Amino acid sequence: MFAAIVILGIPVGCGWADDATSATGGPAGSQPSTTISSTTSVPSLPAPEPYVPLPGEPEPEAKRLAAKVVQTLGTYPMGAGDVPSASDRVSTLVDPTGIEAAEPLLVPDAASSVEIVYPQLGGLTPVKSSVMVVFRQTLLRADGEQRVTRTADVRLDRTDGSWTVTSIDSIGGDSPSEPTVVSPAGKSVLDSATIDLPDSARWDIEAGRIDDRILRLLVELARAHTLSVTVLASGHPYNVFEASSVSNHTLGRGVDIWAVDGEPVVLQQHAGSPVQALVQGLLDRGAVTELGSPWDLDGAGSSISFTNTVHEDHLHLAFDG
Repeated sequence: MFAAIVILGIPVGCGWADDATSATGGPAGSQPSTTISSTTSVPSLPAPEPYVPLPGEPEPEAKRLAAKVVQTLGTYPMGAGDVPSASDRVSTLVDPTGIEAAEPLLVPDAASSVEIVYPQLGGLTPVKSSVMVVFRQTLLRADGEQRVTRTADVRLDRTDGSWTVTSIDSIGGDSPSEPTVVSPAGKSVLDSATIDLPDSARWDIEAGRIDDRILRLLVELARAHTLSVTVLASGHPYNVFEASSVSNHTLGRGVDIWAVDGEPVVLQQHAGSPVQALVQGLLDRGAVTELGSPWDLDGAGSSISFTNTVHEDHLHLAFDG
């Protein structure tokens, strides 16, 4: 992995600091962590479609590069799911030493294909960024097919106005090894047909990592909307980006949502949009203590509603403590 670089500039991350302690697929409903189907075909998969930024995307080049690295790393024929082959595939895109965290995506006895669901900004300074790439990996073996959706934290640097990928910081965790008693709110989120969760987020809930306030809020919103979740805890930068404070996501107290009712938030930035109405309703009833979105609805300097470049492409809902 790459060493940290000291930079100048104001860091912008998803969520605000917690000072008490030092993270186009559509909303088709929750999916199980894996699906298995029998097949007798020779293990091979069609080439996935490359990610194309939507109109109005913030930092589209950073998103495009982050998505390309994840897709290139995780798309390979049978026999190429090993570290040397992966290093060759991404050698022109990133220093291969920066992909260590993504090695679990490499499966020697399978063909693999990665579909990009959505790349969301996770943090931004003038010279650094985090892009949280939601991606679906399909693994095809001789005896069946397996799919899993993760959220990867991809880091980039900007030099002379151009972005380069430096590393993959996280691929969104793994299924918990020990069973945990899931709260009623957690079970409702996992069972919801109107909350589209990456498996990274499902695993967070199954591991008991997520505050019930966030889970209850998701259940409430899902009664009137379909929600496409980017991240809960796993796959989000551990600290508020380029800051010393631990993110509320890491503490299980935040959720990012990249699409509402099947429409990406980045395409609903206009005044009077359904997403703006949803955000205003959350603010009016004090539903959360952190409300990041494309709008600052209660004025500059507020401790609740805020906006910046990072939050042009999603809703950030969180609790401070």
